[in-house]
Amino acid sequence: MKVVLKVFLTLVFLTLVFLATATVELLGCPPPAEPKVDVEAVRSDIDGIKRDMEAFKKAVNVIHPQSDVIVSEETLPQEIRDMAETIHLSSHGLKYLMPYMEKVIEELDRYKENPQTHKKEILYAAGGLEALRKASIKIMQEKRFISLMELPYPEKAPHKIAHVLLEKEEIRAIEETKKAAGDIHIAMHGLEDALTSMKLNLKKIFEAFVGEGMARAGSTGYTRLQLAVMAGCVIWGFIGTALFFNRRGG
Repeated sequence: MKVVLKVFLTLVFLTLVFLATATVELLGCPPPAEPKVDVEAVRSDIDGIKRDMEAFKKAVNVIHPQSDVIVSEETLPQEIRDMAETIHLSSHGLKYLMPYMEKVIEELDRYKENPQTHKKEILYAAGGLEALRKASIKIMQEKRFISLMELPYPEKAPHKIAHVLLEKEEIRAIEETKKAAGDIHIAMHGLEDALTSMKLNLKKIFEAFVGEGMARAGSTGYTRLQLAVMAGCVIWGFIGTALFFNRRGG
């Protein structure tokens, strides 16, 4: 029992030393300074997002009507028309998201005159736009979304279907559908380029406000002092468990 008591007191001493050292260190260290915001860079990134949105809209406004050209061609096999209709209906999803994306971008544009003052608003709006951007990607590139929506041709995502339509002999035999398939294919790549560029511009905005490391890895949400106290609690947990089983064994 004396051995157990010595071990217990030693662990208590070590724990107190650990917490005291951590507390002194943490109290003596100010929280990490927020990165100085490059105002012109943030404004440039927001302007870049506005250009990305225009390219996004341009692509959608090609995909939507041109896919309908193929759907409306009654001489084509039903499977091909179903493929085109799947693209067409997916483009409805993109058109539905567009007003929300534009509204968020309007907010970013309004706050860009004074980014430092409107840091929270800009980060909140940028986070919302990123969510909408990802939804757009899912609509056009994920087969699972097509299956979920029970669209006419669930075997492939719209992006893949656009490539398939371009190679179909039945499509190529009719001038109108051949042109429509070509326009859809080009617009699909334009859509991807716009969304990729938007992602990069949003990433630069996050990094401008929270730093590159935190933007990449995220944050635990706890201060360093909280982490130190939690570490101390873990140590005490080990002590309590050891003593409990020691008493049961005795």
